[in-house]
Amino acid sequence: MSSTFSFRNSVVSWDKDVKYALNRSGLSSSQVLMNWLTVPTNFYSYVNPKKKSKEAVLIDITQYFRDKGISYRQSKSIRTQLLKLCREYDQIKPLYGASVDPGWPSQDEDIENVRCTMNLDDDEEVMEQGNTEHNDLISVADVNNTDDELGTLHDVSQSTEEANGKEFRLMQQEFEWRQSMKSQMLALKRSKLAIKKNVAIIDHLKHMFQQGFISREQYKEMTLEAFDGLRNA
Repeated sequence: MSSTFSFRNSVVSWDKDVKYALNRSGLSSSQVLMNWLTVPTNFYSYVNPKKKSKEAVLIDITQYFRDKGISYRQSKSIRTQLLKLCREYDQIKPLYGASVDPGWPSQDEDIENVRCTMNLDDDEEVMEQGNTEHNDLISVADVNNTDDELGTLHDVSQSTEEANGKEFRLMQQEFEWRQSMKSQMLALKRSKLAIKKNVAIIDHLKHMFQQGFISREQYKEMTLEAFDGLRNA
């Protein structure tokens, strides 16, 4: 009783609620939401909102949260978190190129269609005004009401569109290939810098020897070390 009362008016972050008594999933709310989105069928049902009503999408996600042991997340907070993820995706997408696009709407018109279909306009205003758009105020009444509402929502017919899993896997493979190429290019760049550095050292040692600042033995020893650096670059 006392533990429930202590959460009556507490603000619970999506990223830090894993230790809260009402969370029985062992994961944060953000992790649970990402686990739902990374399933191809779920992902495509979200990015193609015209094929599925906003109520059906929210039923799926809210029920998934409940099944995982999180019953205190409200539908408005879930919609707002989805909008936030959509914005973050559009910000990082240019870093990897358009060919890695898994089908998330990127044009302003497409994003507006998603907002209208998912009824996200109100949530956007909340975000612009600086309120806690991705937090929930937990109360005993909210938890009880959520259980009742979810019991009703669960009875609504749910239809899931067949997703093209092969296309999704190909997109993942292309993304991994690009990451691998990026790592190889970075390693090559570092190797070129190492070669350039050791060549400069050899030239400098030659100048030092010609000017009499170092002996022949010193010049030979340090030059061999520089050549070893070239072989290892």
